[in-house]
Amino acid sequence: HYYGDAIRSGYDSVLTVLISLSPLEVNDVYGAPVNPDYSSEDEELIKGTKLNPNIDYSYDYDTKTLSFTGVGEMRDYDYYTPWYDVRMPVNVVVSDGITRICDDAFSAGVDGNTGTPRYDFQYTKSIKLPDSVTKIGDGAFSYCNELEEINLPKNLTDLGDGAFSDCKNLRRIVLPEGITKLGESLFSRCENLEEVILSKKTEKIGDMAFANTKLKKISLPKTLKEIGFLAFNGCENITEIELPEGLRTIGSGAFYSCGLSKVKIPKTVKKIDDEAFGYKWNEKSDEFEVDKDFIIFGFRGTAAERYAEKNGIRFIASD
Repeated sequence: HYYGDAIRSGYDSVLTVLISLSPLEVNDVYGAPVNPDYSSEDEELIKGTKLNPNIDYSYDYDTKTLSFTGVGEMRDYDYYTPWYDVRMPVNVVVSDGITRICDDAFSAGVDGNTGTPRYDFQYTKSIKLPDSVTKIGDGAFSYCNELEEINLPKNLTDLGDGAFSDCKNLRRIVLPEGITKLGESLFSRCENLEEVILSKKTEKIGDMAFANTKLKKISLPKTLKEIGFLAFNGCENITEIELPEGLRTIGSGAFYSCGLSKVKIPKTVKKIDDEAFGYKWNEKSDEFEVDKDFIIFGFRGTAAERYAEKNGIRFIASD
């Protein structure tokens, strides 16, 4: 029994009567008890319009602008937001006073069968966020295909996993100083992303954070301690990178199939997982293999030398 349709079918009406006569508790497809005394108010409760009583939204059809006003955090909805089906919202404006953007707030989602975005946020070109926003939830802007650039709030401290994943036209982004950890798949598959300015306080780049992007270069700060699994996988335009002193861990496949031909690994690195460097795609064998021309520069007796020996990669010891 599905909720959410604007008009209930005769089938639903009959089903409701049967439920009311049944001695059993009947649940909907989401596992929630079905109320036989269905009303339009139930519809609103299920959509979650009363979940955020301190936040209102409105839509201007002339300018195609979706606006939010209010105070406090935008809490997460169980299934979808009340504004998920707004038609063609080209602009999104969040007013000062709102402190958190909820999970999947403006995500276009994706159809599991066709792989195409389901909702009209794929056409959103402009998103304006106030400096009062300190947190952005998981997947908040995923699949916003027309978004090319966004100015993030200066007080932002928390960016959720996949917040900007699959934003096909996102080209440049500057992360505020408060962002010290980059979540999983944060910018993955942003296939036109060329420039990212990290916070000088960045400590961790999460799993697949920049996977399959067009990043040409990125400056890694001295505060960086960890690079996650497949973090830069498929970044073919990255031809050189400077790993900072203080870096400790490099995850599996972190620089898989990148444009690197060499790398210098600092002695502070204690752990390098499988296939982190020096692997490329072989079209003839249709699989990844060690790049025999790849060079690792490092220090004797360190994780860099051990990794090179294990993978059959040329190692040149630093003085």
